[in-house]
Amino acid sequence: MSLSIRRVRADDQRRLLDWRNADRVRRVSIDDRVIDEHTHAAWFARVLEASPPTALVVESADRPVGLVRLGNIVSEPRSCTWSCHLGEADVAPGVGACLPVIGIGFGIESWGAELMHAEVLGSNRNMLGIHRRLGIRGTGVLHGEVVRADFSEADLVQFEVRRDEWTGIRDAAGALLPSALRTDLATVLDSLQSVTID
Repeated sequence: MSLSIRRVRADDQRRLLDWRNADRVRRVSIDDRVIDEHTHAAWFARVLEASPPTALVVESADRPVGLVRLGNIVSEPRSCTWSCHLGEADVAPGVGACLPVIGIGFGIESWGAELMHAEVLGSNRNMLGIHRRLGIRGTGVLHGEVVRADFSEADLVQFEVRRDEWTGIRDAAGALLPSALRTDLATVLDSLQSVTID
């Protein structure tokens, strides 16, 4: 097994749209509406042109499988949000659990974030379980905060990570993953320090 990261490239445009519009991804996305090509193209252009990068493609076994992104970046004090999704369903066990760890590492190691935030849809039991097992601190639940495409309301569970909590999360990920994936994740996280931001 191999796990790696890379910057978003021009040839990712269609892939990222297909991932984001897949039913299984939309079901657990905060905004579950289908994204049209024009809207996606405008978003993709911003992602592609971002310097320094705010999104990374995660690859497993030499093929793209997911995306991690940073948003709401504030320079003083350095803070941002992280988000992620697994674009491919047929991946090795544990790859999905690596995504939030890579996202947090991206913010802290590459961007120098002191504080990071995320929100997870209350019905996304898999990602909520991953956050719990990694020891990512929940800070609250916003009840009925999201209106879905079918006009139903959904809860948002909020999470926060301080820089001084990062090592514990990284260690928890290592303890949870199969040994081969653990080694690959460690290599990816170490490589985040060379994703130059300043």
